[in-house]
Amino acid sequence: MSLLFSHFTALDERIQLHYQGSSRFVILSKVTDDAWIVHLGLAREGRWWKGSWEEGDILEIAGKRILPKNLEALADNLATKLIDDDLEVENWDPLVARGDKAMKLTLGPSGKKPLRINLVEMSANDAAIFAVGEFISIALQAQSRQCHINPSNYDGALSLSNKKHRRSQSIDQDRATSPIETPSSPGPSTQGTQEASQRLDRKRSNATFRIPTERSTQTAGSSKSQDKPKGRGKAKEKEKSAPTPPLAVQPSAAELAALEEVRQLKEELKRQKSLVASASLARVGSNAGLMSRSVIPAQPRRKGASLANPNKKARKLEELEFASDSD
Repeated sequence: MSLLFSHFTALDERIQLHYQGSSRFVILSKVTDDAWIVHLGLAREGRWWKGSWEEGDILEIAGKRILPKNLEALADNLATKLIDDDLEVENWDPLVARGDKAMKLTLGPSGKKPLRINLVEMSANDAAIFAVGEFISIALQAQSRQCHINPSNYDGALSLSNKKHRRSQSIDQDRATSPIETPSSPGPSTQGTQEASQRLDRKRSNATFRIPTERSTQTAGSSKSQDKPKGRGKAKEKEKSAPTPPLAVQPSAAELAALEEVRQLKEELKRQKSLVASASLARVGSNAGLMSRSVIPAQPRRKGASLANPNKKARKLEELEFASDSD
């Protein structure tokens, strides 16, 4: 690359979408060793135009005695106009298939000194070759992104994890190859992570609680009975060394709701039991009332009393005697 175009890196590998009336164009900017090349493509028709600035064109605009900082300022100005879509395609008529006038790409058409690039239409063969070359360039760039056309968040996270893995491997190799290991003081980042981990451990220890089991209580009681303090000093040391009981955790909203539901179910069960008990008592009371009623016992029948009316005497019946046929 010549010294002149080494200051035009701001215009390299740029792409912009430009609308002009009902037409839609795509503009590609590229910087080579000896020129600044611009391609203009028309959507829905597949037509391509090509324009370029060579060393003579730049010297004609900027002058023969130009400083490198002025060249960089010119390139930055052109790149800004391309990014802001401050563009215009001159001598373009969508109603005319092939115009008589040559087309130009104007950068900063509303400015005091607009800059123009002459465009020449490419043949169908050259346009197809250029399009295929651009797709090959896109495919080569996508190989580093797991063949994604556009970079995704997953690719960024994967590359970051790979960088961290390589960095840890290099650190391990340096430690293995170093003859003498010197203790290094932790930096501010490691100190901050250590303090954060210590705070997290303290929160976890305060939030957790243990329920003593029978075995633990028995072992604790046996150890207490076996290890009896022989003096006040030892007792004080044991009191100091004894761990502080962990704080109980406040129940969550779900646990409170579950406890409230259990309490309501217990009350409902108690109410149902009381209703059943009262109903059974009422049934027993009704049976006792029936049994307490006085029943008049039947009086024994008197001798000679009538069966139909026990208060009257029974009538005596005499046996009829009939005369025999012989008499």
